[in-house]
Amino acid sequence: MQDSKTRVAAFAFGKPRVHIWRGAGLDHVAFNIGTSLDELREARTKLEAAGVSTTPIDHEVTKSLYFQDPDGNGIEVYVDASQAWRSEPQRVAQVMPLQL
Repeated sequence: MQDSKTRVAAFAFGKPRVHIWRGAGLDHVAFNIGTSLDELREARTKLEAAGVSTTPIDHEVTKSLYFQDPDGNGIEVYVDASQAWRSEPQRVAQVMPLQL
């Protein structure tokens, strides 16, 4: 999160809803926040300091943190880890636990 001009804010309006995956539709939005694990660790530290629980995931070509906004909408922040997906697009679908 090097760019001090980048800001994302989430506000709760009314009672938060429970996130239920129903198939087709928008599951989450994703934001690239850099290229290093240190940037992802910094994001996790800031989110957790604000009381936001995160789930770190290793997609091989990206390293990600998943969390929900106050209304239950899914958000992913990620850093690029590889350009392998350009020649092997199926590699984007990797889902493994990530130790930060």
